[in-house]
Amino acid sequence: MTEIEIRATLPAILDEVIGETVRDKERLTEQEKLGIIQGDSLQVLVYVTAIEDEFDIEIEDDRIHTDLFGSVDVVVKSITTLLFNKQITC
Repeated sequence: MTEIEIRATLPAILDEVIGETVRDKERLTEQEKLGIIQGDSLQVLVYVTAIEDEFDIEIEDDRIHTDLFGSVDVVVKSITTLLFNKQITC
């Protein structure tokens, strides 16, 4: 999976995680949505789980910290790295 494909998948995951808690979420950027998720530990867990399920990867607990949510680019790079490492070990 390419970074472009990963990036194209993330908005739907963000919208699913935020759900109905935010009005007019369509007007928010992905970065703003990440900021909302950062403020709620339950949403962080749901987001991480959704990413793991969507991309069939496992994000180690020690990798789950605020830097992971610093930007969409960081999330994409993290997923890309995990997918690459998974290919090498398979």
